[in-house]
Amino acid sequence: MSDPVRAQFSPAAWWARLGPAGLVTLASIGVAWAAIVTLVTGHLRASVLLALCAFVLDMVDGLVARRTGSASDFGRMIDSLADLVNYSVWSALAAVLWIAPGPWGVAAGALILMGGATRLARFTVDGFDDGPVRYYRGVVTPHLTLAAMVLLLVGSRVDVPVWIAGAVLCVLAVAQLMGFRLRKTGRQLWWASLVVPLAVGACWWLT
Repeated sequence: MSDPVRAQFSPAAWWARLGPAGLVTLASIGVAWAAIVTLVTGHLRASVLLALCAFVLDMVDGLVARRTGSASDFGRMIDSLADLVNYSVWSALAAVLWIAPGPWGVAAGALILMGGATRLARFTVDGFDDGPVRYYRGVVTPHLTLAAMVLLLVGSRVDVPVWIAGAVLCVLAVAQLMGFRLRKTGRQLWWASLVVPLAVGACWWLT
């Protein structure tokens, strides 16, 4: 390996590319992995709480990037790859293991993964709709995960037919690729209004 190539893989080069925001993104992947493991091993409450922690870290990395002026194309790419793990993989497994076991869950999980991967690739290339107000196109992957969590919490209290829960996730999964606009909400208080009730509900209702 030549010296210029070796230099690209040195610790200093990795740090220059990752920066503090990239480290937060990697931390969110680690927490999301813990959420996936606990989901698969049957610890639903812990999994939801860990997934919410990964969600919070995903919000923090963008804030850190803006505050430190370290936003970059590399950071944008790794953030999209992290979203696939943090949201799409977790939601797909929740669908097939807990929300809608059987054919509906399998279909929903497949659509969640395919739609999420395609949507994140498109967003990485195209970015936001630029203007005075920023917009996403289609349902974003975090919203799909929040919907899965709501279905888990509702299903723990009410008998929701499998086909209804699976159909809801299938529709949202396909909606990731649609062209309608959703306003980007950057207010942490707005997101806290969703995260806190889900965390409290997970602690009270899930086993």
